[in-house]
Amino acid sequence: MAIKRWRSGHSKIALCGRTRLGTIKTGHRVTALGRQGRAFMKKNMKYVAIAFVIFYLLSSPNEAAGFVNNVFTQLGRAGGSVSAFVDGLDLSP
Repeated sequence: MAIKRWRSGHSKIALCGRTRLGTIKTGHRVTALGRQGRAFMKKNMKYVAIAFVIFYLLSSPNEAAGFVNNVFTQLGRAGGSVSAFVDGLDLSP
């Protein structure tokens, strides 16, 4: 992100080719993208993440299967730990 002096009390902020004027004062947040720009970036990041997952699955399916298996194993262990913790609580008055 590039911040350049534009006018007195204002700066011109350039991010991904989009510019917007904003006042920079202590405690104020200045954004370079409006509401539509953030929605656009969020939508594109979803597509990039999906494309990465598809690429990973196609390039090394055995490692991807091992990763998924490991995730479910860890989730099972976490569930077992939570269950043991709840069983160990003494809730009787």
